[in-house]
Amino acid sequence: MSPKPLPPRPAPSNRETAFTLIELLVVIAIIAILAALLLPALSRAKEGANRVKCLNNLKELQLAVQLYMDQNRGLFPPRSDVVRWPTELLEIYRNTNLLACPTDLKRGVPPANLGATSPKYFADNSLRSYMMNGWNDYFPAAIASNPRQEFSMKETSIVKPSETVVWGEKRHDAQDYWMDLFDTGDNLTDKIQHGTHSNYLTPTRSGGANFGCADGSVRFLKFGRSVNPLNWWCVRDPDRLKYALPLASLQP
Repeated sequence: MSPKPLPPRPAPSNRETAFTLIELLVVIAIIAILAALLLPALSRAKEGANRVKCLNNLKELQLAVQLYMDQNRGLFPPRSDVVRWPTELLEIYRNTNLLACPTDLKRGVPPANLGATSPKYFADNSLRSYMMNGWNDYFPAAIASNPRQEFSMKETSIVKPSETVVWGEKRHDAQDYWMDLFDTGDNLTDKIQHGTHSNYLTPTRSGGANFGCADGSVRFLKFGRSVNPLNWWCVRDPDRLKYALPLASLQP
């Protein structure tokens, strides 16, 4: 018995397989939707990394100031308009790159201090994103008699070190080195940055900032938390309440 013949193969088609215009538009739409969902998450991840780098910068400064106090009878660097803290601590922290927050640098180059012309004070002219506490509420009489005299804060005089700020992030265009509570315009509202780390390039009230405290800790505080309901820039308990600021008075 002869085998049954196989059916003939279909003739190859000359028509090539291709996407239709509708299919291409659907794929493009899906890619656009995925990009819209992923880009904000990527942006938040990048800013989260920058915030951590900024936090590490402050940890290095915290270590530097602690070593400085160990060598100087427990005194913080003097509040001085001649030798400022970047120069005073330079031999300890050594690398001026840690004076600038990466989030702050994304907004442009912070202004350099034009007053320090001597080469030995080059650290004062470095890109800088941080301000140090000027301890105004602890030395009101000294400041009233001579606003420019030098004085140093003693570490043991701080009664609540875990809630007393030593370092804070400054506004991008501020040139100040010290947070002066009694300065014209009030540094807390126009020089200190309270919401620099957010999901956007510009500071917002939904963001926050990094601070270094007198107990050596470094922490991220939500917008205005360093001055409300108590002012962590003050040393004395009555002043912490007296100089507490409403959130509405702070610039984002």
